[in-house]
Amino acid sequence: MITDELINDEWNNYYSKSAFKAGNTIASYKNSHRRITDCLGTPIHKAKPPQIIKAVKSLTENPNTRNTLLNCCLVFFNLFEINTTKLNKYKL
Repeated sequence: MITDELINDEWNNYYSKSAFKAGNTIASYKNSHRRITDCLGTPIHKAKPPQIIKAVKSLTENPNTRNTLLNCCLVFFNLFEINTTKLNKYKL
């Protein structure tokens, strides 16, 4: 239950600070956030890059979808001022 609250807090933090308020953009990020956090079982900003990469790989084989999921993770890492070097290397 605490994890669910942390995940919701993470999403609410993003939403309150995001410049992207368009409905489709928010819906897309919310879907990506839900998929990743469901797979990780933890908020994105609490996960280590190798965990995130493994989760993204397990969720889809489609390169475009992987990029979308990874972009979502990068947004949350940036929001919490976490180094994104390893995630960016995987993206390339």
